[in-house]
Amino acid sequence: MEKDAFVKKILLIDLSKGTIGETNAKMLGVLFTTKVYLAALSRADVSTKNNN
Repeated sequence: MEKDAFVKKILLIDLSKGTIGETNAKMLGVLFTTKVYLAALSRADVSTKNNN
């Protein structure tokens, strides 16, 4: 997932409630959101290191 953040791609994830259930869809949504956020933070960290 981190490599996707570096190549400027869009990630779409289908979390249909009917397929996996509402609770599981919410949990997966939280996990993916956290993973994308951490990838963005690591990208920002790399950018600042390259500027110095």
